[in-house]
Amino acid sequence: MSFNNVTNNAEWVYEILNRETLAKKDVKQRGFGAPYDKGHLAAARNHRWCREAHNDANLNSNIVPQNETLNSGPWRMAENKCRELSSQNTTNNVHVYSGPIYRSLMNPPWFQEKLVPTHFFKVIIVENKDGTVRKPECYVFPNGNLDQENLGDLTKHRKTIKQIEEVSGLTFIERRPNVREINQQ
Repeated sequence: MSFNNVTNNAEWVYEILNRETLAKKDVKQRGFGAPYDKGHLAAARNHRWCREAHNDANLNSNIVPQNETLNSGPWRMAENKCRELSSQNTTNNVHVYSGPIYRSLMNPPWFQEKLVPTHFFKVIIVENKDGTVRKPECYVFPNGNLDQENLGDLTKHRKTIKQIEEVSGLTFIERRPNVREINQQ
């Protein structure tokens, strides 16, 4: 996690999920109060494998003001997708990066001493048991009331890794020349 003291939110959170680390129990979420839920960047449900991990997932630094319809809709669907991918027989680990995005606003809203993000991103990278890595699945979700059309379909929020890197300012895939390529030049 990288925390931003100006926004009072994490800039990004990274978690590794696999069969051994996933929880079987559901976790009740408490809201900030309408219209925001306490949105976990790293889902608390993913970290019930030990008390310390679960407590860490519930730290204020991992929680951001997230619109209720987003948190109970597409965001939860993306979290469920990560858990489903983690339980596949061919999957070794699922690497998940999540974070807020702040598009420029003249008077950005604050809620309980936290800057309210305009959007959220989630990057999902699956590492297979055979050592290969699947193409990343990347999403951007608006942090507002979503209409029924945008609630049940993750593909409407799909983006490329390059688009996520541009809006987040982060680098998820670094392209470096192969050592053999350098020696052959």
